[in-house]
Amino acid sequence: MGVATLLIPACLLVVVASQAIVYNSFFCIDFGLDLKLNESYETQLQEQLGYSLRGTASKLETRWRIVTFYKNVLAKIKPKLAAAKFNDIKKLLWEGDKTALHNAMYSFDDWKTKAIDAITNAAKKIEIRKIINNLETANKSWDDDKRAWMPGMGFRKCSLK
Repeated sequence: MGVATLLIPACLLVVVASQAIVYNSFFCIDFGLDLKLNESYETQLQEQLGYSLRGTASKLETRWRIVTFYKNVLAKIKPKLAAAKFNDIKKLLWEGDKTALHNAMYSFDDWKTKAIDAITNAAKKIEIRKIINNLETANKSWDDDKRAWMPGMGFRKCSLK
């Protein structure tokens, strides 16, 4: 009797879990997910999808502006540097961006310091620093975009099901 008492509920639990049957208990209601009301559930689901889509679109727009800014910086400094040095600095930018999970708030300032340190000619250092600073100043949304793009923020792995 003892083994059967444990085995039968365990088998039923496996069947319920494998068929994705939602058990409406007081636990669900306590957390605001009253799944008995299908219409309420659908409304909540549609609202969450709407929020996610707007958030995702905003993140993609921000990332596009950051990448465009990077490309503009590289285009402005390319004529000032030798091809080999430019390729090293370009590689440094994209590797730093990838390492920092595309978080410009951290990677760009590090890249700027490393890129200027990699240039040996003092006059070129001043010129490149001035170009980058002018581009940052001219791009009014740059600071906002750097702060807005935080990988992991706003992307939650949760669902209403």
